[in-house]
Amino acid sequence: MSDNSTDTGLAPVRLGTAVRGENPPQVFVLSDRVPGEAIDLSQLFENSGRPRVASMIDFLEQGSEADDALKSLLLEGPVDALSAAAVPESELNWLAPIPRPGKILCSLGNNPQIDYEPDHDQPWPRSLYFIKANSSVIGPGANIEVPDGIGVVQPEAEFCAVIGKRAKLIGDDVENYIFGYTMLNDVTAAGLSLMEVAHLGVPMVGGRKERFTFRPMARYKGMDTFAPLGPHIVPTWSHDDPLNDPITTRRDGVVVQEGSMADQRYNIWEVVKGIADWITLEPGDVVSCASIPQHPDWPLRRADLRGDDGQGSTIEVGSRRIGKLINPAVVVPAQGRDSMRDSIAKAEATAYRQ
Repeated sequence: MSDNSTDTGLAPVRLGTAVRGENPPQVFVLSDRVPGEAIDLSQLFENSGRPRVASMIDFLEQGSEADDALKSLLLEGPVDALSAAAVPESELNWLAPIPRPGKILCSLGNNPQIDYEPDHDQPWPRSLYFIKANSSVIGPGANIEVPDGIGVVQPEAEFCAVIGKRAKLIGDDVENYIFGYTMLNDVTAAGLSLMEVAHLGVPMVGGRKERFTFRPMARYKGMDTFAPLGPHIVPTWSHDDPLNDPITTRRDGVVVQEGSMADQRYNIWEVVKGIADWITLEPGDVVSCASIPQHPDWPLRRADLRGDDGQGSTIEVGSRRIGKLINPAVVVPAQGRDSMRDSIAKAEATAYRQ
Protein backbone atom coordinates (compact mmCIF):
# COMPACT_ATOMS: atom_id res chain seq x y z
CA MET A 1 0.00 0.00 0.00
CA SER A 2 2.96 2.30 0.57
CA ASP A 3 4.62 3.16 -2.72
CA ASN A 4 7.92 4.70 -1.56
CA SER A 5 10.50 1.94 -1.11
CA THR A 6 13.28 2.26 1.43
CA ASP A 7 16.72 0.68 1.04
CA THR A 8 18.11 0.19 4.54
CA GLY A 9 20.66 -2.53 3.84
CA LEU A 10 18.78 -4.79 6.28
CA ALA A 11 17.06 -8.06 5.47
CA PRO A 12 13.45 -7.52 4.45
CA VAL A 13 10.77 -7.00 7.07
CA ARG A 14 8.50 -10.06 7.24
CA LEU A 15 5.00 -10.31 8.68
CA GLY A 16 3.28 -13.55 9.60
CA THR A 17 0.63 -15.13 11.77
CA ALA A 18 1.73 -17.37 14.62
CA VAL A 19 0.57 -19.03 17.82
CA ARG A 20 2.50 -18.67 21.06
CA GLY A 21 1.64 -21.22 23.70
CA GLU A 22 -2.09 -21.33 24.41
CA ASN A 23 -2.70 -17.82 23.07
CA PRO A 24 -4.85 -17.22 19.97
CA PRO A 25 -3.09 -16.48 16.66
CA GLN A 26 -1.48 -13.07 16.44
CA VAL A 27 0.38 -11.08 13.80
CA PHE A 28 4.13 -11.00 14.41
CA VAL A 29 6.87 -9.08 12.60
CA LEU A 30 10.45 -10.15 11.97
CA SER A 31 13.07 -7.41 11.67
CA ASP A 32 16.87 -7.40 11.75
CA ARG A 33 16.66 -4.58 14.28
CA VAL A 34 15.63 -7.14 16.92
CA PRO A 35 17.38 -10.33 15.75
CA GLY A 36 16.09 -13.63 17.07
CA GLU A 37 12.86 -12.03 18.24
CA ALA A 38 9.40 -11.55 16.78
CA ILE A 39 7.48 -8.34 17.39
CA ASP A 40 3.85 -8.70 18.46
CA LEU A 41 2.25 -6.17 16.11
CA SER A 42 -0.83 -5.67 18.26
CA GLN A 43 1.32 -4.93 21.31
CA LEU A 44 3.59 -2.62 19.31
CA PHE A 45 0.62 -0.63 18.05
CA GLU A 46 -0.99 -0.47 21.48
CA ASN A 47 2.27 0.77 23.02
CA SER A 48 2.44 3.52 20.39
CA GLY A 49 -1.18 4.61 20.88
CA ARG A 50 -2.63 2.90 17.83
CA PRO A 51 -5.58 0.46 17.69
CA ARG A 52 -4.72 -3.17 18.40
CA VAL A 53 -4.56 -5.66 15.53
CA ALA A 54 -6.80 -8.73 15.73
CA SER A 55 -5.54 -10.50 12.59
CA MET A 56 -3.62 -9.93 9.37
CA ILE A 57 -6.81 -9.02 7.53
CA ASP A 58 -7.74 -6.62 10.34
CA PHE A 59 -4.34 -4.94 9.93
CA LEU A 60 -4.82 -4.67 6.16
CA GLU A 61 -8.32 -3.26 6.58
CA GLN A 62 -6.87 -0.47 8.75
CA GLY A 63 -5.43 0.80 5.49
CA SER A 64 -2.42 2.82 4.45
CA GLU A 65 -2.27 4.68 7.76
CA ALA A 66 -1.52 1.42 9.59
CA ASP A 67 1.00 0.37 6.96
CA ASP A 68 2.78 3.72 7.17
CA ALA A 69 2.81 3.52 10.97
CA LEU A 70 4.36 0.05 10.83
CA LYS A 71 7.02 1.22 8.40
CA SER A 72 7.87 4.23 10.55
CA LEU A 73 8.07 2.22 13.78
CA LEU A 74 10.23 -0.51 12.25
CA LEU A 75 12.62 1.65 10.28
CA GLU A 76 12.83 4.80 12.39
CA GLY A 77 11.48 3.99 15.87
CA PRO A 78 13.73 3.27 18.86
CA VAL A 79 14.91 -0.33 19.20
CA ASP A 80 13.75 -0.33 22.82
CA ALA A 81 10.17 0.20 21.65
CA LEU A 82 10.44 -2.79 19.32
CA SER A 83 12.02 -4.98 22.00
CA ALA A 84 9.27 -4.07 24.47
CA ALA A 85 6.72 -5.74 22.17
CA ALA A 86 8.92 -8.70 21.16
CA VAL A 87 9.09 -12.36 22.15
CA PRO A 88 11.65 -15.04 21.22
CA GLU A 89 10.88 -16.28 17.72
CA SER A 90 11.67 -19.82 18.90
CA GLU A 91 8.49 -19.76 21.01
CA LEU A 92 6.23 -19.30 17.95
CA ASN A 93 4.41 -21.79 15.77
CA TRP A 94 3.97 -20.12 12.39
CA LEU A 95 0.68 -20.49 10.51
CA ALA A 96 -0.19 -19.28 7.03
CA PRO A 97 0.23 -15.47 7.14
CA ILE A 98 -3.45 -15.19 6.15
CA PRO A 99 -5.02 -18.43 7.42
CA ARG A 100 -8.22 -17.92 5.41
CA PRO A 101 -7.86 -15.41 2.55
CA GLY A 102 -11.06 -14.04 1.12
CA LYS A 103 -10.04 -15.21 -2.36
CA ILE A 104 -7.06 -16.96 -3.94
CA LEU A 105 -6.83 -16.08 -7.63
CA CYS A 106 -4.15 -17.76 -9.73
CA SER A 107 -2.80 -16.91 -13.15
CA LEU A 108 -3.14 -19.73 -15.69
CA GLY A 109 -0.76 -20.59 -18.54
CA ASN A 110 1.65 -17.83 -17.53
CA ASN A 111 4.69 -20.11 -17.58
CA PRO A 112 6.42 -19.82 -20.99
CA GLN A 113 7.30 -23.53 -20.85
CA ILE A 114 3.59 -24.19 -21.47
CA ASP A 115 2.74 -24.10 -25.16
CA TYR A 116 -0.56 -22.98 -26.59
CA GLU A 117 -2.36 -25.37 -28.92
CA PRO A 118 -1.27 -25.16 -32.60
CA ASP A 119 -4.48 -23.42 -33.65
CA HIS A 120 -4.07 -20.92 -30.79
CA ASP A 121 -0.35 -20.20 -31.10
CA GLN A 122 -0.60 -16.68 -29.71
CA PRO A 123 -1.25 -16.12 -26.00
CA TRP A 124 -4.33 -14.17 -25.06
CA PRO A 125 -3.65 -10.41 -24.74
CA ARG A 126 -4.29 -10.69 -20.98
CA SER A 127 -3.63 -13.14 -18.19
CA LEU A 128 -6.00 -16.05 -17.64
CA TYR A 129 -6.86 -17.10 -14.11
CA PHE A 130 -8.82 -19.40 -11.83
CA ILE A 131 -9.96 -19.39 -8.19
CA LYS A 132 -8.40 -21.83 -5.71
CA ALA A 133 -10.42 -22.82 -2.63
CA ASN A 134 -9.44 -20.76 0.41
CA SER A 135 -10.23 -23.78 2.60
CA SER A 136 -7.17 -25.51 1.10
CA VAL A 137 -4.75 -23.11 2.82
CA ILE A 138 -2.19 -24.46 5.28
CA GLY A 139 0.90 -22.89 6.82
CA PRO A 140 4.56 -23.82 7.16
CA GLY A 141 5.18 -27.29 8.54
CA ALA A 142 1.61 -28.52 8.10
CA ASN A 143 1.08 -31.75 6.18
CA ILE A 144 0.02 -31.77 2.54
CA GLU A 145 -2.39 -34.72 2.54
CA VAL A 146 -2.40 -36.74 -0.67
CA PRO A 147 -5.32 -39.21 -0.84
CA ASP A 148 -4.16 -42.64 -1.95
CA GLY A 149 -5.18 -43.54 -5.50
CA ILE A 150 -5.38 -40.10 -7.13
CA GLY A 151 -2.19 -40.42 -9.17
CA VAL A 152 0.61 -37.92 -9.60
CA VAL A 153 0.47 -34.84 -7.36
CA GLN A 154 2.90 -32.05 -8.17
CA PRO A 155 4.19 -28.90 -6.44
CA GLU A 156 3.97 -25.53 -8.18
CA ALA A 157 5.89 -22.59 -6.70
CA GLU A 158 4.10 -19.30 -7.27
CA PHE A 159 4.98 -15.71 -6.38
CA CYS A 160 1.95 -13.89 -4.97
CA ALA A 161 0.66 -10.43 -4.21
CA VAL A 162 -1.31 -9.80 -1.02
CA ILE A 163 -3.94 -7.14 -1.69
CA GLY A 164 -3.83 -4.20 0.69
CA LYS A 165 -6.88 -2.22 -0.29
CA ARG A 166 -10.03 -2.62 -2.36
CA ALA A 167 -9.13 -2.78 -6.05
CA LYS A 168 -11.47 -2.50 -9.02
CA LEU A 169 -10.62 -1.02 -12.43
CA ILE A 170 -7.38 0.32 -11.00
CA GLY A 171 -5.52 1.47 -14.11
CA ASP A 172 -1.73 1.39 -14.01
CA ASP A 173 -1.23 2.37 -10.35
CA VAL A 174 -1.20 -1.29 -9.35
CA GLU A 175 1.43 -1.42 -6.61
CA ASN A 176 -0.54 1.09 -4.56
CA TYR A 177 -3.15 -1.65 -4.06
CA ILE A 178 -0.66 -4.35 -3.03
CA PHE A 179 0.47 -4.61 0.58
CA GLY A 180 3.20 -7.16 0.03
CA TYR A 181 4.36 -10.43 -1.43
CA THR A 182 4.29 -14.06 -0.32
CA MET A 183 4.63 -17.58 -1.76
CA LEU A 184 2.02 -20.18 -2.68
CA ASN A 185 2.57 -23.86 -3.38
CA ASP A 186 -0.26 -24.47 -5.85
CA VAL A 187 -0.43 -28.22 -5.21
CA THR A 188 -2.06 -29.95 -8.17
CA ALA A 189 -3.40 -33.50 -8.53
CA ALA A 190 -2.21 -33.90 -12.11
CA GLY A 191 -3.36 -37.50 -12.38
CA LEU A 192 -6.84 -36.66 -11.17
CA SER A 193 -6.97 -33.75 -13.63
CA LEU A 194 -6.97 -36.25 -16.50
CA MET A 195 -10.39 -37.38 -15.28
CA GLU A 196 -11.78 -33.86 -14.85
CA VAL A 197 -12.80 -33.37 -18.48
CA ALA A 198 -16.34 -32.80 -19.72
CA HIS A 199 -17.28 -32.58 -23.40
CA LEU A 200 -20.44 -30.51 -23.34
CA GLY A 201 -23.10 -29.67 -25.88
CA VAL A 202 -25.23 -26.64 -24.99
CA PRO A 203 -28.58 -26.23 -26.86
CA MET A 204 -28.66 -23.08 -28.96
CA VAL A 205 -31.26 -21.27 -31.05
CA GLY A 206 -32.50 -23.35 -33.97
CA GLY A 207 -31.77 -26.67 -32.32
CA ARG A 208 -28.05 -26.68 -32.91
CA LYS A 209 -25.60 -27.22 -30.07
CA GLU A 210 -22.48 -25.31 -29.12
CA ARG A 211 -19.86 -27.90 -28.23
CA PHE A 212 -16.87 -27.25 -26.03
CA THR A 213 -14.51 -29.01 -23.65
CA PHE A 214 -14.54 -27.98 -20.01
CA ARG A 215 -11.83 -28.92 -17.48
CA PRO A 216 -12.91 -27.67 -14.04
CA MET A 217 -10.08 -27.25 -11.54
CA ALA A 218 -11.99 -27.11 -8.25
CA ARG A 219 -11.22 -30.66 -7.15
CA TYR A 220 -7.72 -31.31 -8.47
CA LYS A 221 -6.37 -27.94 -7.28
CA GLY A 222 -8.69 -27.16 -4.37
CA MET A 223 -8.49 -30.21 -2.10
CA ASP A 224 -7.89 -29.61 1.59
CA THR A 225 -4.21 -28.83 2.31
CA PHE A 226 -3.44 -28.13 -1.38
CA ALA A 227 -2.50 -24.46 -0.82
CA PRO A 228 0.53 -24.07 1.46
CA LEU A 229 0.96 -20.30 1.87
CA GLY A 230 3.79 -18.24 3.34
CA PRO A 231 5.95 -18.47 5.25
CA HIS A 232 5.62 -14.70 5.62
CA ILE A 233 4.59 -11.54 3.79
CA VAL A 234 7.23 -9.00 2.77
CA PRO A 235 5.72 -5.49 2.42
CA THR A 236 6.22 -3.75 -0.92
CA TRP A 237 8.37 -1.12 0.77
CA SER A 238 10.76 -3.81 2.07
CA HIS A 239 11.12 -5.96 -1.06
CA ASP A 240 13.95 -4.61 -3.21
CA ASP A 241 13.29 -6.51 -6.47
CA PRO A 242 10.10 -8.59 -6.77
CA LEU A 243 10.59 -9.17 -10.49
CA ASN A 244 13.93 -10.94 -10.05
CA ASP A 245 13.53 -12.57 -6.64
CA PRO A 246 14.98 -16.09 -7.18
CA ILE A 247 12.46 -18.87 -6.50
CA THR A 248 13.11 -22.59 -6.15
CA THR A 249 11.14 -25.72 -5.38
CA ARG A 250 12.89 -28.67 -3.78
CA ARG A 251 11.60 -32.19 -3.31
CA ASP A 252 13.58 -33.98 -0.61
CA GLY A 253 16.35 -31.43 -1.10
CA VAL A 254 16.58 -31.75 -4.90
CA VAL A 255 15.75 -28.69 -7.03
CA VAL A 256 12.78 -29.46 -9.30
CA GLN A 257 11.77 -25.88 -10.20
CA GLU A 258 13.74 -22.67 -10.44
CA GLY A 259 13.12 -19.24 -11.86
CA SER A 260 11.60 -15.88 -11.01
CA MET A 261 8.67 -13.70 -11.93
CA ALA A 262 10.85 -12.31 -14.74
CA ASP A 263 10.36 -15.66 -16.51
CA GLN A 264 6.59 -15.25 -16.73
CA ARG A 265 4.54 -14.00 -19.68
CA TYR A 266 2.85 -11.49 -17.37
CA ASN A 267 4.31 -10.11 -14.15
CA ILE A 268 2.41 -9.90 -10.89
CA TRP A 269 1.30 -6.30 -11.46
CA GLU A 270 -0.13 -7.14 -14.86
CA VAL A 271 -1.91 -10.16 -13.38
CA VAL A 272 -3.42 -8.09 -10.54
CA LYS A 273 -4.57 -5.39 -12.96
CA GLY A 274 -6.09 -7.97 -15.30
CA ILE A 275 -8.08 -9.57 -12.50
CA ALA A 276 -9.18 -6.25 -10.97
CA ASP A 277 -10.65 -5.25 -14.34
CA TRP A 278 -13.27 -7.98 -13.82
CA ILE A 279 -13.28 -9.09 -10.16
CA THR A 280 -13.15 -6.75 -7.17
CA LEU A 281 -10.17 -7.53 -4.94
CA GLU A 282 -10.40 -6.97 -1.19
CA PRO A 283 -7.76 -6.60 1.55
CA GLY A 284 -6.29 -10.01 2.29
CA ASP A 285 -7.02 -11.53 -1.11
CA VAL A 286 -4.07 -13.43 -2.60
CA VAL A 287 -3.18 -13.19 -6.30
CA SER A 288 -0.68 -15.67 -7.78
CA CYS A 289 1.58 -15.14 -10.79
CA ALA A 290 1.49 -18.86 -11.79
CA SER A 291 4.09 -21.59 -11.50
CA ILE A 292 7.76 -20.95 -12.22
CA PRO A 293 9.58 -23.10 -14.84
CA GLN A 294 10.60 -26.70 -14.22
CA HIS A 295 14.25 -27.69 -13.79
CA PRO A 296 15.43 -29.34 -17.04
CA ASP A 297 15.97 -32.67 -15.25
CA TRP A 298 12.50 -32.62 -13.68
CA PRO A 299 9.56 -32.50 -16.11
CA LEU A 300 6.40 -31.33 -14.40
CA ARG A 301 4.78 -34.73 -13.80
CA ARG A 302 8.01 -36.30 -12.49
CA ALA A 303 8.21 -34.16 -9.34
CA ASP A 304 5.58 -36.28 -7.60
CA LEU A 305 4.80 -35.38 -3.98
CA ARG A 306 4.36 -39.09 -3.26
CA GLY A 307 8.13 -39.46 -3.59
CA ASP A 308 10.11 -42.21 -5.26
CA ASP A 309 8.81 -44.78 -2.78
CA GLY A 310 5.18 -43.64 -3.04
CA GLN A 311 5.03 -42.84 0.68
CA GLY A 312 5.54 -39.07 0.65
CA SER A 313 8.24 -36.40 0.54
CA THR A 314 9.28 -33.02 1.91
CA ILE A 315 8.49 -30.05 -0.31
CA GLU A 316 10.24 -26.70 -0.01
CA VAL A 317 9.07 -23.64 -1.93
CA GLY A 318 11.48 -20.79 -1.39
CA SER A 319 12.16 -17.17 -2.32
CA ARG A 320 15.36 -15.33 -1.42
CA ARG A 321 13.46 -12.44 0.13
CA ILE A 322 10.29 -14.11 1.40
CA GLY A 323 11.84 -17.26 2.90
CA LYS A 324 11.31 -21.02 2.77
CA LEU A 325 7.86 -22.61 2.91
CA ILE A 326 8.45 -26.23 3.92
CA ASN A 327 5.71 -28.86 4.13
CA PRO A 328 5.77 -32.64 4.46
CA ALA A 329 3.63 -34.42 1.87
CA VAL A 330 2.01 -37.56 3.27
CA VAL A 331 -0.12 -40.19 1.56
CA VAL A 332 -3.36 -40.70 3.50
CA PRO A 333 -6.12 -43.34 3.19
CA ALA A 334 -8.46 -42.80 0.29
CA GLN A 335 -11.60 -43.04 2.45
CA GLY A 336 -13.78 -43.69 -0.58
CA ARG A 337 -11.96 -41.25 -2.87
CA ASP A 338 -10.27 -43.95 -4.96
CA SER A 339 -13.14 -44.97 -7.25
CA MET A 340 -11.13 -43.66 -10.24
CA ARG A 341 -7.84 -45.32 -9.20
CA ASP A 342 -7.69 -47.72 -12.19
CA SER A 343 -8.90 -45.10 -14.67
CA ILE A 344 -6.32 -42.59 -13.44
CA ALA A 345 -3.51 -45.15 -13.64
CA LYS A 346 -4.52 -46.04 -17.21
CA ALA A 347 -4.74 -42.37 -18.25
CA GLU A 348 -1.35 -41.61 -16.67
CA ALA A 349 0.26 -44.56 -18.45
CA THR A 350 -0.78 -42.98 -21.75
CA ALA A 351 -0.29 -39.30 -20.95
CA TYR A 352 3.01 -39.53 -19.03
CA ARG A 353 4.81 -42.32 -20.84
CA GLN A 354 8.46 -41.48 -21.45
